[in-house]
Amino acid sequence: MSDSIHQLQVFYQNKIQDYTLAVHRLKNKINAVAFFRAIFFVAWLYLLYQYFTNNNQVILLLSFLGLAGFLALISIHFNFKNKKQICQNKLWLAQNEWNVLDEKDNAFDDGNEFFMNTAYYADLDIFGKKSLFHLLNRTTTYLGKQVLFHQLSNPMLQKEKILLYQSAIKTYSTQYSIIETWIATAMLYKNDETVHTNGIQQWITNFTSLTGRTYWNSIRYILPALSIVAFIYTLDTGNYAWLSICIVLNWLHVGIAGKYNGKAFATLGKQQEVLNTYSKLLDVFKNVSVNDAVVLQQLKEKANEGCKSIVRLSFIANLIHQRFNLLATTLLNSLLMYDVHCTVLLDNWHHNNKNKINAWLEAIGEIEYLNSMALFAYNHPAFVYPEIETEGFIIKAANLGHPMISGKQLVKNSFQLQQSGVLLITGSNMSGKSTFLRTVGINILLAEIGAPICATQFSFTPMYLFTCIRISDSLQENTSYFMAELQKLADIKTQLSTRHSALILIDEILRGTNSCDKYEGSVQFILQLIQQPCIVLFATHDLKLSSLEEMYPNNITNYCFESTIENNHLSFDYVLRKGIAQNKNATFLMKKMGII
Repeated sequence: MSDSIHQLQVFYQNKIQDYTLAVHRLKNKINAVAFFRAIFFVAWLYLLYQYFTNNNQVILLLSFLGLAGFLALISIHFNFKNKKQICQNKLWLAQNEWNVLDEKDNAFDDGNEFFMNTAYYADLDIFGKKSLFHLLNRTTTYLGKQVLFHQLSNPMLQKEKILLYQSAIKTYSTQYSIIETWIATAMLYKNDETVHTNGIQQWITNFTSLTGRTYWNSIRYILPALSIVAFIYTLDTGNYAWLSICIVLNWLHVGIAGKYNGKAFATLGKQQEVLNTYSKLLDVFKNVSVNDAVVLQQLKEKANEGCKSIVRLSFIANLIHQRFNLLATTLLNSLLMYDVHCTVLLDNWHHNNKNKINAWLEAIGEIEYLNSMALFAYNHPAFVYPEIETEGFIIKAANLGHPMISGKQLVKNSFQLQQSGVLLITGSNMSGKSTFLRTVGINILLAEIGAPICATQFSFTPMYLFTCIRISDSLQENTSYFMAELQKLADIKTQLSTRHSALILIDEILRGTNSCDKYEGSVQFILQLIQQPCIVLFATHDLKLSSLEEMYPNNITNYCFESTIENNHLSFDYVLRKGIAQNKNATFLMKKMGII
């Protein structure tokens, strides 16, 4: 175990101990508050009994004080309970990070819902169990998970944009307390956030604004004021005429407003909790230190702006939610036009913020993405941020390793590619060819989403990424293995004709045909590729293909992985070398396993 990993484990172990103690203390406080709350409640009941028995004003005052103490203790109880849950969530996060460093599974979602057997997703293990998404993911909202998916499936190709995200991740990765508070706060919300977030966005799009906003803003105060006067007049005189007229007018306006607010009330009345969570998250991020990170500065500005407005929307949603109390709503609408007030408040909020809310929601997703990237960077202090080239086709790597392989299993390789062309990689079975392709691909992808990568030095030209490594046939689609492979190669050819600067990773094509046909097809495809603006890593067992280097020395270079058989034992060093593979192991393994 490296010193940096050991230091991180000590850090998380200290967090685990601190939060375990904090949770224990808060439990004790909650129990104490519950005890005193019960005492105040009993005292309040006793004082009320004494007041009605003795009609003593002092006792009445004491009873009010007892009630106030009881209500205050309820508030304190919920405050302590919320703090305890936050501490428990921080404890859970610290334990998860410790487990990940100890090579256990990340407890966050693995992104299996995004799995597709297309593009480079399956070939590079981007989504699903033990995937790159699973390694990176620390998102706790639907919005964040969508942004992480989008970044992994649509990496950045502009140097300026990548550098902006590198700067943001570098700066943010030093602020663990904000990241853990954000995650712990987001974990308080346990309902299906997807439904509620979509509901908010649909309401913004479909909301029908009030006509005559000035009128509605005035009448919602005038009629309730007249209704209260009429109510007092009725109590004084017993004459219901004026009160009846006011009630009819109130319900007439409630009915008209209902044409505008029906769908909005049905949607937003259920969103109060998720809106409250979003406002708390933005409030957490207001404390971030941005330094010179432009992305963080922009997100902080959105957080500052959006926090108060979403708190206001949450308040309005809570008012709307109270309408489900039918008796109270009937009385309030009769006298105060409660629904009209809710409609006007909602209309005013929509008028002022309809063009901003989506930006605030997007900011939440972006911050969630940065949480994932920042924790990834924090947990991998030995990883480096790549240098980005803008000219030519460049990949220069020193000690490049696979980020999902750790410990003694991780073997790092160094190489340089400074022009387009084909890197032809030969080697026996299990020698490391496929893993090397995935290592290069997954680190390029990390580099293009602004993250640090598993190397001691790395520079590259941003490129589109195409792969043909894993092939799956399909009975449902009546597609053979061979046709599925050909379709994947055809897709790469098509994509190359519409895009520039591509990295193509190919592992042993045309396995479904005879050796002569395979060789001819491979040669023709390689000759097609060297005419395109791309770097190709082409792994193969076919040593005959290595002769292409002699014919095209400026476009094709031979590299290899070797295996060694000593004392009837097969071993691999997984080190990339220049040249052509010399050793074979298939016959040896078949004999050893008793197959031949």
